[in-house]
This record gives sequence, structure tokens and C-alpha cells, in this order.
Amino acid sequence: WYKTFVIEHLPSTQVVGAGTLLIEVKFVHAGTCCGHVEDIVVDEAHRSKGLARRLLSVLAEEARTANCYKVILDCKPSNVPFYEKCGYRDDGSNMRLDLPLGGSAEPKKDGDA
Repeated sequence: WYKTFVIEHLPSTQVVGAGTLLIEVKFVHAGTCCGHVEDIVVDEAHRSKGLARRLLSVLAEEARTANCYKVILDCKPSNVPFYEKCGYRDDGSNMRLDLPLGGSAEPKKDGDA
């Protein structure tokens, strides 16, 4: 299951930040849960106000409530220092498989358009 949280700028009623926590039940960990943080985004005009940090804090609390044993996220190397300031640690590489939409079931290979 998952939960998405948003931050609303009340004067304008615009959503200026959002983040999602996906809860995965892990078979190999006796049914305990792992939280996946996804899609942390803050409107450019509202950055450097602590909103992303607040979203991460809320998502971590939700993960604790769901009895997750860890919370993980993928990010660009340039964002690693920010997430480290929020308590995350660099834990190695992530891997990716790009699947074509609406076409062949064959995954794309390096060099494919």
C-alpha cells in the first residue's frame, strides 16, 4: 500500500510539495515491512523553506507507524548530500530496468532508442 502527502500553500491553495511512502511487505524478512520514499518534490518558488525535510519526517513517522524496519529511497548523486542531512545514508547502487510502454514485453537494452 502507499500514502501520498501534500503540502498546500494556504494563501494560494496550491500544492507546493508532495511525497509518497510505499509500504512493501518483505517475505524474506518474516513479513516485516520496508518503506520506499518516492517522488519528493517541492515547487521551485518554495524551496529552501524546509518543506522537503518536513515531508521526509512525516513519511518516516508513517513508516514507523507501519512497523517498517527500514526506509529507502533512490536519488540522483547530486541529491545525496541533502538526504544525508535528513538522516539517510548512502547504501550503494540502485539498478533499473526500463520497460517499453504499450509495446513489446522485451526490456530496452543500452543503446536502444
